[in-house]
Amino acid sequence: MKLAYIGTRYHGFQTQPGVLTIEDELFRALKRLNLFEDRRAARYSAAGRTDRGVHALSQVVAFDLRRELSEAEFKMLPRMITSVLPDDIWVLAAAEVPDDFNARRDATLRRYKYFLLNEGFDVERMREAAKVFLGRHDFRNFAVKPQGNTVREVKKIEVHEQGRFLVIDIAASAFVHGMVRKIVSALKRVGWGERDIMWLEKLLKLEIEDKIELAPPFGLVLKEVRYDKHDLRFKHDEYVCGRAAVLLSEQVLRHLTLSEVFEEFKREFLEGEGEDASS
Repeated sequence: MKLAYIGTRYHGFQTQPGVLTIEDELFRALKRLNLFEDRRAARYSAAGRTDRGVHALSQVVAFDLRRELSEAEFKMLPRMITSVLPDDIWVLAAAEVPDDFNARRDATLRRYKYFLLNEGFDVERMREAAKVFLGRHDFRNFAVKPQGNTVREVKKIEVHEQGRFLVIDIAASAFVHGMVRKIVSALKRVGWGERDIMWLEKLLKLEIEDKIELAPPFGLVLKEVRYDKHDLRFKHDEYVCGRAAVLLSEQVLRHLTLSEVFEEFKREFLEGEGEDASS
């Protein structure tokens, strides 16, 4: 199944004790519909483990159904499951796969997009710097608590402008934990003129170490997971997509309005600071 979700309310994708996760809600829905017993019995697998607050448009999970479905029921599967999920998680599509399919191991490409408000960055400088990450490198300096093999191959990375935002579009067969968000933070420092391309090169060659903070999770989206060895033909459910679009339109309006409210608060606070200073 292909899932989409807004990760704001959740402590990541993977089940963790004592906190709410995307998997918790998914398993609850599947059990309610008698489609799933537990992850071991169902040979469950997932393409990736997005962090707390990270979103997805193309998370992929695979499992054995607990009961047989008719062709008509299988066609309705995305909307059946979505109907018992919270309004910020959607099952977009379902497809039958071979018995040996594994959503994590069989993935050949994962693609993320990071939406970064352009605060006056030198965009061309960031584009040039991004090219340094292309190819096979040791990303130990761009990992959270690096363990084991941290060599990864970045197959694509682009920086382009989209309205008031920069979109950093990056793809690799796999990523180390925190890698995308640390790359974004490093590019921000280059865009501000605080660091240069040589700094990035030295970090990738492990010639130096530097503390690179994680960019905030709310700008990160898992955009695509690809399976080149399998002919997966996902067809999005039109009803689910239409319903999701309506709900998201309401959220866009709400957040645009809140943005203007926050600006009003900020103006008031700054004016208050000026009054205090003059008095």
